[in-house]
Amino acid sequence: MWKYNQWKVSYKDYFRLKNVILMGVGWWQYQKESTLYTRTLLKRFLHKNMLHSVRDGYTQRKLLELGLPNVVNTGCMTLWDLDSEHTAQIPRRKAENVIFTLTDYKPHPEKDKYLFNILAKQYSKVYLWVQGSRDLEYSKSICGTRAEIVDPTLKAFDELLSSDLDLEYVGTRLHAGIRALQHKRRTMIVSVDNRATEMGRDFNLPVIERKDVGNLKTSLDEDRATVVNRPIEAIEAWKRQFSQSNGSAL
Repeated sequence: MWKYNQWKVSYKDYFRLKNVILMGVGWWQYQKESTLYTRTLLKRFLHKNMLHSVRDGYTQRKLLELGLPNVVNTGCMTLWDLDSEHTAQIPRRKAENVIFTLTDYKPHPEKDKYLFNILAKQYSKVYLWVQGSRDLEYSKSICGTRAEIVDPTLKAFDELLSSDLDLEYVGTRLHAGIRALQHKRRTMIVSVDNRATEMGRDFNLPVIERKDVGNLKTSLDEDRATVVNRPIEAIEAWKRQFSQSNGSAL
């Protein structure tokens, strides 16, 4: 929290901020034991009694290490509607076309070029959607002009995902992949950080590690069902506390 705090709070907030309740948050990267400064701030800011919702088991363990036992692993709320009725409608077989993404802040030119070359051979048409501010520049260095660029807006991404095109998603952007699942598109997320790795492990998301991208062709060719293991009990417990709580609990 001292050197790199994505939650922009500091010691200046120590006496101002308290009783924060977490919803679907995650720990930034795999890290060593938290510093005394970090432990002090988080234990001060976070509610001592209400349940905190985190996105994966790794984050839950990190908070337990801080002495916060009131933490449940609900997964990211973007998964909460991916029930069996929804995922049963996701195709099992490989689509004719693909939309893919890359991640500018986690570049690996060799692996990413290998990834794109597989997609270029496996699909009739490759679409590129750029999520981050520098994704386009990096993606062009990987695939040149061989992919059709989709406007870098959520609206354009949604329109393509909801179109009649025979299409699926493959890429390194985790939430672009989850968005594709929400649109009932077959998906393969290439993990480049702890978010996809941990959520894939905890909830059976379709994830392949970047180091295993050599196995991607086999994974794409296989017929596979999409089954997301939502932690329903944890989700309901976290939600229920707000309807049960009285003013004094907060």
